[in-house]
Amino acid sequence: MKPLRVLILQQRGWGLKFGHFIARRLQAQGCKLAAMTFKRSTHEFMTRQDEVDYEMIIGHDEIMDDPHHHLAGETFSLENIAEDLGLESVWPLIAALRNHVRSYGDKFFYSFRQNVSDEDIIAYVMAIHKCARRFLSEFQPDLIITSTFVSYAHAALGLYGERKGIPSIGTTDTKVRGISCFTNRYDETTGSFIERIDELNEGPDESPSLGRAREYIREARASLQRPAGDYASFGKPPAAASIADLIKNEIRPYYYILKWLTSAQRRSTNRHRALGITQDFRPPLCQLRDHYCFKKHKRFSDTYDYYPLDRISKAVYFPLQYQPESTIDMLAPFFTNQIEVARLAAMALPGDYTLMVKEHPSMVGLRPPSYLEKFARSPNVKIVDYRLSSETLLKKADAVITPDMDTYISGGNIFAGGGIIVRSLHNYDWGETKIEKGADAFAEASGGSLIGGGTGADATAEASADMDTYVGSGATLNAGYGIMITSLANNDAIAETDNFSAGSGVSVGASLADATASGTVKAHMDGAVNSGRNLSITALANNDADAYAEALGGGGAAAGTGANATSIASPTVKAYIGNSLTLRGASYVLTRYMTN
Repeated sequence: MKPLRVLILQQRGWGLKFGHFIARRLQAQGCKLAAMTFKRSTHEFMTRQDEVDYEMIIGHDEIMDDPHHHLAGETFSLENIAEDLGLESVWPLIAALRNHVRSYGDKFFYSFRQNVSDEDIIAYVMAIHKCARRFLSEFQPDLIITSTFVSYAHAALGLYGERKGIPSIGTTDTKVRGISCFTNRYDETTGSFIERIDELNEGPDESPSLGRAREYIREARASLQRPAGDYASFGKPPAAASIADLIKNEIRPYYYILKWLTSAQRRSTNRHRALGITQDFRPPLCQLRDHYCFKKHKRFSDTYDYYPLDRISKAVYFPLQYQPESTIDMLAPFFTNQIEVARLAAMALPGDYTLMVKEHPSMVGLRPPSYLEKFARSPNVKIVDYRLSSETLLKKADAVITPDMDTYISGGNIFAGGGIIVRSLHNYDWGETKIEKGADAFAEASGGSLIGGGTGADATAEASADMDTYVGSGATLNAGYGIMITSLANNDAIAETDNFSAGSGVSVGASLADATASGTVKAHMDGAVNSGRNLSITALANNDADAYAEALGGGGAAAGTGANATSIASPTVKAYIGNSLTLRGASYVLTRYMTN
């Protein structure tokens, strides 16, 4: 049997902690191995260790240091590279090259000023393409393994392999704490877990874990009550720091400077001539700059005069993303300028809505004061305190649920690096679990007479929410992930009567109960979609009408009682696409309307 040939992208610390272990296990199973290393210290470890015999090792840092030398006169056009990767253009992926398209030397924490010229960026892209071609032609892998698709090189190797029929496997988070899943592409569109999610969203099947998922959502939402406290690690001591911790934090940069001055290896190991100062290569003055800038930025964030939350009535919540980071740079390259995204979103908000912006807790102390000031000075944008709990802000941003509810985007260009959700909920929580609320009516009557008497009970309950969730014909949506338009209504009406009549002469008691659960629930798309993974339109009405009528009568001469119970459950449920829909970016459209 032919041994499996595996190319492993040995990424920095992951390569040392996990990648090397995986390589040892694969070799023990008879696999043949090759590696591409990221970070010079990782490359040195992989080339010096004697536990794994790699047939081929290429250091990414050597390519990044001098891509022209690696090319050795060979060239490729960007058009041909994009074609080989199955892309329209490579420039969106280039946005993930944080040390090329941003400058760490100019500013803490990264400047948006380009660090190297377009010509040097193109040379790097060509060199990575040459590297991918070498791996596939010389080593001929059957599988590519990576920790995550975190940079241009990871994505390009995976895409080139995919075009040649060679699968890649990496990991990504599942949004469940402590659990990751496998994916086969940098954009996280394929993989057994992701395909199962799509299958459940598209079809009638229900996951056997749905109950556990809802319980997790409830617990997760409860945890949002706690203010975020996981701040960036740049020189920040623990929350309950002792005096010793504070002292260590203050002397840490000087300790690293001393090591820098006394170790030639430290001065050269992670230095790249083409890039200059990076997070991995920080000379003494840069160490001091980072330490004191962090303290200054953190102090500004702690003392800033944030917009009072109680003065915001209608809000759309925009939590800022950590940056640079693959989550935004790789998956949403057109929305990396969060200031501009906020500006466009605030301009497109309907009516009296305002955009409520909160800093990412892990970016506190990293971004300069001027960054937050640009948000604060943008029209219809309000910066709120980063120490507010997520639950508080989510509640503030919730649409007001009324019996007649319209949730909509009427017009404008809407941009989102992630997904876009337009949702109306009546007696459902944000985890889409039913809330046991409704209309209850109870009537009781009793009567007695010596000669004659009449008693009656009449109870009427109606739960008929009208909901209309839509994107209007004047709106254009641009999303990095899926687009969901959802109306969920839980109409529960209970009417109950209890009538007792007794007398020695004549008594008549009538008991009437009427319960109605109806209403109109609609979800529809009339606008345009420029980009988005998919479009899902769902309207669901869960209507329950129960009527109970009871009448008891007794008398010495004559007695008459009557009971009548009427229950009506007749919702109107519609999910549809309007005639004016323009669809450019979504891969499929799903419409569902359901009622019990």
